[in-house]
Amino acid sequence: SDDVLCRLDLYGALHCEGDSSIPRQPSGSYTELDVGMRGVCAVEAVSNDVVCWGSLTAPSTPMHTLQVNNFLACGLRIADDTFACEGTTTAASFPIVDQAPTEPLSTVSVRGYSACGLRDGDGTAVCWGEAGTFTEPPEALTDIAVFGRRVCGVRQVDGSLVCWGQQVDMALVPTGTGYTKVRVTDDYACALRGVDGELACWSWSGAGDPSLDWYNRPSNLIDLHTSDDGPTFCGRRPDQTAVCFGIDFTYGPTIP
Repeated sequence: SDDVLCRLDLYGALHCEGDSSIPRQPSGSYTELDVGMRGVCAVEAVSNDVVCWGSLTAPSTPMHTLQVNNFLACGLRIADDTFACEGTTTAASFPIVDQAPTEPLSTVSVRGYSACGLRDGDGTAVCWGEAGTFTEPPEALTDIAVFGRRVCGVRQVDGSLVCWGQQVDMALVPTGTGYTKVRVTDDYACALRGVDGELACWSWSGAGDPSLDWYNRPSNLIDLHTSDDGPTFCGRRPDQTAVCFGIDFTYGPTIP
């Protein structure tokens, strides 16, 4: 969320700052977390149980690859890597739960009224919800990100980017190879290159936005994240400090 920032330290402890309406985070050790408009969820280190606070209900199913999206907490079941999603659904978000595939997935992205995953066997993409109306590329991917009707992935063969969906112009998407992560928001997207930790970011409209700070975005990153409600990106440096940038972002540039 643009109003709260959370991170895990090297010991798995949670640290959050920002919106005072979100209750104090629980103590303990965690392996994953995700932040959304309605609250925060984290995966406990030993049990893989999901703990949530804010306006979210914790799922009853142990999960990994945690994704918080509006009133939903989603992820992949520890038992068999199939998709699970629990929480309060609306007419728009119901297909995320109702249309989910039953096959095992290696990763999943849930943003907007869409979800996409990579099949555990061959790395090909499968999408449902709003993004399910578009044809996925037949090639193997190593990462995938969705926001509403736009999807991007990292090709397994060379680390290049492929994007598809509504009003997606591949001419706007950076060329080159060696990308390891891609993250998509409603208006913008960024990809992380593995060899040097550099970011490539673009606007879906083709116009840069000074408030996104295109020319002062961080470098030397080893991970990349975004939330479910806007164009704020956060990354992690090799020394485990977090750095964020994006529209209306107020917690930066570096969060120890």
